[in-house]
Amino acid sequence: MTGSETRVLRYADWTISPERDASGHLLPPERAVQCKDCDAAYKSSEQIGTDQWALQHTGLTGHRRYRELVEAPLIVRPAPTNPLAEQETTS
Repeated sequence: MTGSETRVLRYADWTISPERDASGHLLPPERAVQCKDCDAAYKSSEQIGTDQWALQHTGLTGHRRYRELVEAPLIVRPAPTNPLAEQETTS
């Protein structure tokens, strides 16, 4: 199949799972915490980092309302019964 062709698969099974690196380790989620009072935000790969930032921000500003945002890397692959599954294992 060339890059310009389109293939439609109706009723094909797919799976979704956490994404892994080349060594098979789970890719860590990206975390952020955002102040709901002033929109200041802080990103960290560790929850302890975002928690500490929120506590420090509260101490500095008195703001006490936050939103936590977690972005987990996911990947969708063809299930074994999907006609594309064989193509994925050979590429």
